[in-house]
Amino acid sequence: MSNTIKLKSSATPGKVPLASDLASGEVAINTADGLIYALVNGVVAPLNPQSSPMSSIEGLEDLVANLQARIDALEHGTVYQEDEGTDMKLISSSTKHNATEFEFDGLLDHTKYSCFMLVLQNIYIDSSEFIQKHIGIGVQSLGAGDSYWDGYGSLRTSVIAYDGTSTPMVKDYSGIKLIDEEFSSLHMTGQINIVPPINGGLGSIQAHLETANGPYRSAFLSCEWSGQMTGLKIFSSVSDVIDGTVHLYGLMK
Repeated sequence: MSNTIKLKSSATPGKVPLASDLASGEVAINTADGLIYALVNGVVAPLNPQSSPMSSIEGLEDLVANLQARIDALEHGTVYQEDEGTDMKLISSSTKHNATEFEFDGLLDHTKYSCFMLVLQNIYIDSSEFIQKHIGIGVQSLGAGDSYWDGYGSLRTSVIAYDGTSTPMVKDYSGIKLIDEEFSSLHMTGQINIVPPINGGLGSIQAHLETANGPYRSAFLSCEWSGQMTGLKIFSSVSDVIDGTVHLYGLMK
């Protein structure tokens, strides 16, 4: 008599589970894409393990051990042994209290990494005033020295946001922004993917965010980018209101 073991799953191509779908360390699989995901530090992360034989309990135990090792590596900012040299590597972490920005000055080394990811862990914007404010991204470019540019007036961030209803809100922001709305306080988690341009083409900055009490509950954001980035910062238009941690990862070439 055989036993059936089932994970949370989806057969929809490209579908990624939300943070609210998983408990910490819980695993889900997309059967159409063959990808496995887990909730790590409040963010849904792809694990993409090597295939393990499933013809025995030992094979299942190996798979579970493989997944747990990857989750532990992500949580502790290390590289899983089997992925050494090819997987995500923690470059830097920044923890702030009553701050205005998270800054990663000159840390985007394109000779070592092909793309980058920022993981936002329990970001809290603490402001009692219900006014228009924004959380933006500043980019440090090659040849621009130490200055940062947020793209205001030149770049547009496309936004698909959900507020708990079935109908998404489609909008755009001027500049590279994660949010530009009226709100007071806000909890935010999520990840920002930075894909540099190749051979003079366009790159992109893409974000998937979850908020507990903001003007939207979840959002997907994207912005085109050209030129080589050397540093990044996440900043608030209101001073001294940010708490939380941001991790910068790079995908090894």
